[in-house]
Amino acid sequence: MEKISGLPAEPNMDTVLQLGEQRYAISFSVPDNLVEYLSFEPYSEYDNTATIQFKKGDKVGNIGSIVLYTTSEYDDLKTQKVPLETEVLRDEENGYVLAYGGMQDSVFEPGTEEADLVLQYHNAVADVLKTIKVEKSA
Repeated sequence: MEKISGLPAEPNMDTVLQLGEQRYAISFSVPDNLVEYLSFEPYSEYDNTATIQFKKGDKVGNIGSIVLYTTSEYDDLKTQKVPLETEVLRDEENGYVLAYGGMQDSVFEPGTEEADLVLQYHNAVADVLKTIKVEKSA
């Protein structure tokens, strides 16, 4: 398996998510050797959820998601014991929680190059999540 390259200092993945009337630019860094295979896009133009997809040739799989909740919505769902993504950032002042959900099972056949690359992402995800930045967007 190829060695995981370090995370770049500047984010190399970004998108814009909408929460109510406010739009937020979400960015983070992934290992340099994986960036060409990953995309980070909202489900729709005015959505609070984006998927992280792995694409290599005709092989495509969702390997994670980022969801932006209002703090009250996230906390209400949590008290109702609804299965939620893991809270990564909470901003009480702006009233949002950013949460991450990873893959539960391998999306590619174990032992394939695609599965090995996704495993590299999965092994780096704790460091990747530390690079997340959220900024208000126009």
